[in-house]
Amino acid sequence: MRIRNTVGAATEELFNKGMPYLFKKVDIYESASRIKNKDSYDYILIPDFTVTTSYDKKNAFDRRVWQKNYGGSAILEQGTPLSIGASAELRLDMIDPKTDEVITTFIGKGISSKNWATSEATCSGFDPKSYNLRLSESYQRPIGEAMTAAFENLLRATDVGLRPPDISLNVHFSDETSLLPDNLLDVGEDAEILIAVKNSGKGVGYGTSLEVASDSSKVTFEKNIKMGDIAPGETRNLKIPLKAAANIDDGMVNFRFNLKEKRGYSQKEVLLHVSTSNQLNRIVDSIASKVLSSMKQKGWNRIALAEIESRGFHSNLEKYLQSEVRQRFAHKKDLLVEKTQIDGALATLKTDFRTLVQSDFKADVVDDADLVKRFGDLADIDAILDITVEETKTTITINANLVDSSRKGSGEIYTVASEEVVKGNEVFVRAE
Repeated sequence: MRIRNTVGAATEELFNKGMPYLFKKVDIYESASRIKNKDSYDYILIPDFTVTTSYDKKNAFDRRVWQKNYGGSAILEQGTPLSIGASAELRLDMIDPKTDEVITTFIGKGISSKNWATSEATCSGFDPKSYNLRLSESYQRPIGEAMTAAFENLLRATDVGLRPPDISLNVHFSDETSLLPDNLLDVGEDAEILIAVKNSGKGVGYGTSLEVASDSSKVTFEKNIKMGDIAPGETRNLKIPLKAAANIDDGMVNFRFNLKEKRGYSQKEVLLHVSTSNQLNRIVDSIASKVLSSMKQKGWNRIALAEIESRGFHSNLEKYLQSEVRQRFAHKKDLLVEKTQIDGALATLKTDFRTLVQSDFKADVVDDADLVKRFGDLADIDAILDITVEETKTTITINANLVDSSRKGSGEIYTVASEEVVKGNEVFVRAE
């Protein structure tokens, strides 16, 4: 006995007649394996569908059915009316002919809306002349309605989905949260590139990805970023962290950005030129040299570095400079009081370094014994080195101050080094 399914034939007819509406030219094949010249097509579309029927389950158990005899066989033919319905989902895979990858899948759904009913005894009708089973006429009507609605929705989804995107890329460099926020990529600095990807077109940008490259091996960053589908009107914001090497030179790093889209609607290459600087190393070297020169002039031999806790936005830069200056003095024995010794002395005094720097803390000491007792390892220091940072709209100023803390000193503050950093500018270029 042969089974005949008329739903599949109807679906083929829907696709055959509906798809040319969306394309200038459509060739239809029985299967994808029969396509020999794939490269000559923009897309390969493979349809699929699912149909689900429904019925009044409670009434189905209570209904009455009658049978008739055909050639000596009793066939269930008719029963009391039973409510029925159907839903359909049509799917259309869009394939890239060059890679055989699925770019996207369009989906259209539909349901029967009318109050369909059947008096047939089963969901399969019987044709006594051909002895073929077929889906009953009663079920084909709600299925047809659901399929038509699903196909209309599929056409709308496909129509929008096939439209081209218009993707633009806006990039700029930022070091606002870095050690030295001067719009330069400084030695050892953590910065970032901020990117806005906008789709101003009427179509989806499918499977987008961003490729980033530079001409410097002294900057590390993520080179491939997958962003997925970008809907019409959507803006996607990205941050790409940058890390500059400790030996980066003065100059320029050129970044290249290429946005790829699965259908080939890719953005033209965008360039970003970022100035690089080794000035932090030069600043530290200059501070260390000028501090030593000033100490020699005043006859000072021992200082304490004021490693003060956070005092605002530039606290990280101050801590970095303090750490680097300490390293520069590491080879000069007994020049700097060790940090552990300072912490111990401050604990004894029950004060902090900021308060100590701002006061003439040895002025009321009676004798050397009292000095040692009260200040411990801070007793024999000649000065305190305090590094501060100030910022304007165009410059960042780094000051190195020596506070006279000798036994007979006055607490006077000497600015022995002042380094001014002029903020730089990035250069953004859209390649043609």
